[in-house]
Amino acid sequence: MKRSMLFFFLVVTLTNAVAQISAKRVVVTGKVINAGAGTPKVFGINFLNPFDNSRKSATLDSGMKFSVEENMLFTQNMTIAYNKTFINLYVVPGDSVHLQIDAALLD
Repeated sequence: MKRSMLFFFLVVTLTNAVAQISAKRVVVTGKVINAGAGTPKVFGINFLNPFDNSRKSATLDSGMKFSVEENMLFTQNMTIAYNKTFINLYVVPGDSVHLQIDAALLD
């Protein structure tokens, strides 16, 4: 009897915990300043999601701005690769991050 009550309690508790876990959107935007003609126009974005092994990319628009978003379940690291430089971020689901990158400092 005790085992079946314990099992029932665990099932109810786990069901409630799983129902509360929901993915929230993380938005990363940015602007590149002091860009020249040879400044790269593409970013490699890796959200380091253990359930999704894909990478995203973001392209600079005519105003030298970019934006990318991803749904995340957990607080985790993410990496942005740009012009042979890596930018590491620690993001929480629901975060919005804005970056300003000085291209002259990366040459």
